[in-house]
Amino acid sequence: MMPVHACTDCDGRGGTHVEEPGEPTTWWKCEGCDGSGETTSCRECADPMSRPEAEEHGYVCVSCRHYEAYREREVALEVLRRMA
Repeated sequence: MMPVHACTDCDGRGGTHVEEPGEPTTWWKCEGCDGSGETTSCRECADPMSRPEAEEHGYVCVSCRHYEAYREREVALEVLRRMA
């Protein structure tokens, strides 16, 4: 498991209340930590990612997941080329 840190975007609060005159108070959910207040790093490239996303995807960021899928597709295409 990668180290977990308080989100620097929201100071670990997960978001903030937004008050505008004449409007009801709303909750702004932090995009950096998906509202959890915690971030961690991708185990492949060390880019920051939210803790909920990391736990859901095995601590691998979306860029690394897409690259892995691309690499697997290229290997499969090479196997098919060799078979032809």
